[in-house]
Formats: sequence, C-alpha cells, structure tokens
Amino acid sequence: LYAYLVAAAAFFAGAWLLPSHWRRGIAALASGGTLLLFVLLNIEIADYFSVGPTLAFSFFSSSLAEDLAYTIGWGAFAIGVLIAGIALQNRGARIAALALLAVTILKCFLHDLGRLGGLYRVGSLLGLAIALVIVGLLIQRFVIARENREAPDVAA
Repeated sequence: LYAYLVAAAAFFAGAWLLPSHWRRGIAALASGGTLLLFVLLNIEIADYFSVGPTLAFSFFSSSLAEDLAYTIGWGAFAIGVLIAGIALQNRGARIAALALLAVTILKCFLHDLGRLGGLYRVGSLLGLAIALVIVGLLIQRFVIARENREAPDVAA
C-alpha cells in the first residue's frame, strides 16, 4: 500500500510541478499516477479476498463477493476520475473515466448479473441505473453546459 501510494503521489507531484508547456509530460505523469492507483485498488481487493500469505488474482474462478467488489471498486474509481476530470477541465481524464465505466458496466452485465438471482439482481440493476443517472447529470451539468457557454454564438 505504502509503496504504490508514494509512487502515485510522486507522479502527481511531478505533473503538478512541470512547466505548463510540457503538456505531454504532464499528461504522462498524471496518467501514470492514475494507473498506479487503479492497480493499487485491484491489489487491495485481491489481498482482502486472498487466503494465506500469497496474493491471488482470480477473475474467472472467484467468489461472487470478490467479483462484486471489483465491479463496485472499478465503478467508484471511474466516477472519481470523472469528477476529477470535470473539476480539472481535463477531457482526457473524462474520456478515460467513461471508458472504464463502460468496461465496468459490461463486466456487470456479462459476468456478474448472471450469477445473481431474484432481488439481488433487481438491486444491482437499480444501483447501476442510479450510478448512470448520476454520471449523465454530471456530464450534462458540468461538461456540456460549460462547452455551450464557451462556444461563440454565430449569427446567421
């Protein structure tokens, strides 16, 4: 935990301290820090569900609880990156967050929902719908509205 957090913090500090004309370097450092945090999230989930002293990633033969923990963790991480991308006005972060959210939704529909039954499936779909409504509102309120305000009006 400590090693990944320190390395991610170093990536973000480097991105913050670089001069603004080094756009590619800033983007690479920020992306590296975000990727490390995502890897750390997956390691922590795998560590929680591992038995014994060894860390085991078992995406296809894992328990339902572990599968759902990955789905919820990925979804929360994607929404966090989306909020950061909106706050920092970073289009690349918003696109990456939406791509991760799409992968998470596909994982939920294609892998997790088939293992759920009854009211658990209904609750999962309801939670997914609420999360998607929140994402849609965030994009509509803070991204599309800002772009419409910044776009010059062209009189015909």
